[in-house]
Amino acid sequence: MEIATVVAFLAFFIALVALWLTSDVLKKVESQNEKFLRAHLKGLQKNIKEISIKLHALQNDADRLGVSAATADQRINDHTKAIDHARACLAKLNTDVEFLDRSIPQRYRTITPKPHDKAKKSMFQ
Repeated sequence: MEIATVVAFLAFFIALVALWLTSDVLKKVESQNEKFLRAHLKGLQKNIKEISIKLHALQNDADRLGVSAATADQRINDHTKAIDHARACLAKLNTDVEFLDRSIPQRYRTITPKPHDKAKKSMFQ
């Protein structure tokens, strides 16, 4: 019985040593894996940060282009209105000048105007 106790104690001691060695190896492996992952994740985090900064800059550029396009559209609309108003004023002025020209008696004219060609298109139409 004494030998069985000694063998059992020795087996128990060997099992504890095996567990200790296994846990030590496992800690080393986990430490190496953690270092490996940190090294690779650090590079990925750096790339993600750079991409995030670039995306933010692109978003700002897109916003500025949107504002610029809206401003350009507004200016075009304003200029179109101004051109239409100028055309209307010129058409009225043309009509008024023609009326004034027709109202001058022939005896006061030094140069006889050419007869007005109705088939000819006005530049304002």
